[in-house]
Amino acid sequence: MLTDRHCIDSYKLKNVIVDPQLSTIGGAKVEPKAMQLLGLLVEKQGSLCLKKEIIDELWPRQIIGDDVITKLVFVLRQALGDDAKSPIFISTITKRGYVLMVPAKPLKTISFSIVVLSTLPVLLMFAWMFWPSASTSLHYEVIRSKPITHKEGVTYDYALGEHFDGYFYQREGNTQLIISHPNNTEQVAISDKWQKRSLEIVGNTLFYIRFNLAKYQIVKHRLGEAIKVLVERDKAIYSLAFDEDKQALVFNQYEHNASTVLQQYSFISDTVQRYSMPKGISVDKIYQPYFHSRLNTLYFVGVDGQTPTIYGLKNDQITGKINGFSKVTAISSGIHIDNLLVAGTYRQMQGIWSVSLKSNVIMPVYSHAGSEVTDMTFDAAQKLIYYSFLESRVDLKEVSLDGEVNVFSMLNSTLMETTARYSSDSKSIYFISNRRGDFELYGYNIHSKQVSQLSTLQANSIRYYSISNDNRYAAIVYSKELIYLGVIELESGRLIRSVALDDVKYPLAWSNDGRYIYVSEHKKNVALYLYDALNLNIVDVSQKKGLVAYEVADKEVITFDYLSSRFVLYDFKTKQNRFLSEPVSNHGILSPDNAYADSGYAVLSYQDGIQKVISQYTLSNVASKRKQVILGQWSSSGNVQSYSVDRRSTLLSDRGNITNGNVVALQIK
Repeated sequence: MLTDRHCIDSYKLKNVIVDPQLSTIGGAKVEPKAMQLLGLLVEKQGSLCLKKEIIDELWPRQIIGDDVITKLVFVLRQALGDDAKSPIFISTITKRGYVLMVPAKPLKTISFSIVVLSTLPVLLMFAWMFWPSASTSLHYEVIRSKPITHKEGVTYDYALGEHFDGYFYQREGNTQLIISHPNNTEQVAISDKWQKRSLEIVGNTLFYIRFNLAKYQIVKHRLGEAIKVLVERDKAIYSLAFDEDKQALVFNQYEHNASTVLQQYSFISDTVQRYSMPKGISVDKIYQPYFHSRLNTLYFVGVDGQTPTIYGLKNDQITGKINGFSKVTAISSGIHIDNLLVAGTYRQMQGIWSVSLKSNVIMPVYSHAGSEVTDMTFDAAQKLIYYSFLESRVDLKEVSLDGEVNVFSMLNSTLMETTARYSSDSKSIYFISNRRGDFELYGYNIHSKQVSQLSTLQANSIRYYSISNDNRYAAIVYSKELIYLGVIELESGRLIRSVALDDVKYPLAWSNDGRYIYVSEHKKNVALYLYDALNLNIVDVSQKKGLVAYEVADKEVITFDYLSSRFVLYDFKTKQNRFLSEPVSNHGILSPDNAYADSGYAVLSYQDGIQKVISQYTLSNVASKRKQVILGQWSSSGNVQSYSVDRRSTLLSDRGNITNGNVVALQIK
């Protein structure tokens, strides 16, 4: 057993050789702090090493957040080939610390002073031959973090230019385009109500997307001249990327049923055409296009179902795939040509990551504590990573139609609370949270202000759920290694049954007798399914329906018909529709999260500029009795989750105070 963590002798953990002198684990170079942490775990092997002990040992007299320790543990697990969910080497004791579960065995050593100098060049040569990606391409040492902006608002999309840099600044409904000059002065290029994103700078010209509720535009903005609209669509445009010689812009655009496609605008012909995709790429959503100029390769994120994959595309051929990320918010070239930088979530950890294009090995670069990195770019000449962040905390609040806000101080944690539902009597609130690490279903008693955990899924995410009419069960769609539809007994938290899905679906409602679950799909297909609640088999399906479900009689359900754009009463037995509303506009932007229906009314919420608007539809099979009224509107960044029984209040998930979202620069050694 080893007892001196500061020794320079090598040792083994199972079959993995650890060399403290070379700071290598299994031959791969790791940062010194990670090696110090491993030494501390070795000293206490088999016993709990508290987070406080780690901080006191590695960062004496400093204030350090848990995320820094989490990053180092992640580095160790990567090097050891360990898995956080089924650990062999390092076990996590939630909220307390870590335990090294295997003994450290010393290797047979020779006199260090005689051997090291003669063998070191050989060891370094072998490290270069066998682990080049780990030792050269992947490692980034951040030596300084410097805030670039200090504004009371949200700054984002920092873009690098030859003569100046630029970024967007959003506050109180206005979005400004800010130019940052080399002499540290700034100027406002434009300020208006258009929302903006995806800034690119070429010479003295800026290209970006601007949009409102009605239209999306790609614009060319040369300083001192009028803005020119290059592309205009009534469907969402998300992000831009230039091709190799700046003769075309690649962008991703919403198509239908929540799918997106790549399009290409040619500056030469002033035309738009669909970007050619080779065989082997079958995805229903494409986003974050990025052109790597040194590799002449287009990278983008493709999502098939729920799992994102980063693709490389060159000369109509796939050059590689990168898997493992659950979310990707930005892609950039790295300091080495065979390296990408990716902002996103990997193994439930948010941050900036270094990815080897040769081996697909992924290593952490930086994690902004308690925040989500929303975009990122790399200045290779200055060795600076610029990134924007927003607070990742999501809270629940109740808003009445007259604008009164009730913040649930006893319900909300410092992490995420979302997908909230009133109980049938409006005395309780169901919601999803990751307050204990994994995502679970919780309940909140409005009177006693007590929170209780209702599930034990240990899910990576929970997409949607529906509570049975007797409040005994929940139908829930969640993800672990796959996407599942399950049924939970609320009193015990027990998962009674589950079935794997090929795509995300939405359990909208239970039948009145509890025998069936109405489930809709909105991605590869748009349909309303009837599931047997006992065995989760599909009993029936109706195409082009969904969004809401409310059973009024046996297998007769109020839902939304996408062919007629109306709310209808659909009978699964006779396959007949009865119209209950006039056509609804803009239904393509709606999802089950912002729709509600009962026997007499349907309620939809949508964003109109900076206002959140709630519209109520009186449902009737008599055309003269159908009405649409605005129930209320208010300024809010939240997403509507649920409506009270009397429709006088709504639950919102809100990112809370996001006014401290700014741009930060990381100096790389």
